[in-house]
Amino acid sequence: MKRLLLLLALAGCSSGPVTVAGYRDPAAPIYSAAGFDVTRMTGRWYEVEGIAAGGARCPTGTYDYAVSGGRMVGLSDGCASSDRLLGASRDAGQGRLQPETGEAAWVLWVDESYRTAVIGTPSGRFGYVLNRAPAIPADRLRAAHEILEFNGYSLAAFSPFPR
Repeated sequence: MKRLLLLLALAGCSSGPVTVAGYRDPAAPIYSAAGFDVTRMTGRWYEVEGIAAGGARCPTGTYDYAVSGGRMVGLSDGCASSDRLLGASRDAGQGRLQPETGEAAWVLWVDESYRTAVIGTPSGRFGYVLNRAPAIPADRLRAAHEILEFNGYSLAAFSPFPR
């Protein structure tokens, strides 16, 4: 009887399962980078790691961004999809980018020099680690992983982009 009570008590400590629809625990809090500056995202970015519902990932693994009329515009070839941070996304402030259709993408973290960014959705439907170069230093990748875990993402779901 004592063992049963102990097991029930321990089961109550669980933060809950990651949902089938997403790759993050929906009970975990999620935070965006409030000081995010959309104009500093312009230029080329490389997908270092990522997840996406249904496995849809950019075949090229590169993203080219520009800012026009207060919107962040993805210029990447072969990656335009409502599941990705592409097309025209309105800067809604607080590190939140709202595409014309679909769920908002949140910038969860960007390093001080805008060399590495972590972007995801509150639903956990997708998440990406982007970097200015195809190779990412170990310390920034470790920081990106810590941010993802802090925001409830399952790192087991993330896979490196094949280069």
